Amino acid sequence: VYHVVFLEPGLERVLTFARGNKLRVEAEIEGVPLHGAWLSSPGRGHYLMISPGLMKELGLSLEDEVTVRFKPESE
Repeated sequence: VYHVVFLEPGLERVLTFARGNKLRVEAEIEGVPLHGAWLSSPGRGHYLMISPGLMKELGLSLEDEVTVRFKPESE
């Protein structure tokens, strides 16, 4: 089971999403590197998936708050 982090709505307005309404990124969650994508969830915004392994590595539980830093990947 994957968990997700939702993108702040204000950031959606300043980012450029590719075809399919996604944005590939190089990210860090609590300082741990991750390559992923902000994906669209109609009516809910965009989300980044977090694998069970990363959740365990970070010691995270459902509804924990995390810090995500990211930049769009080079094409």
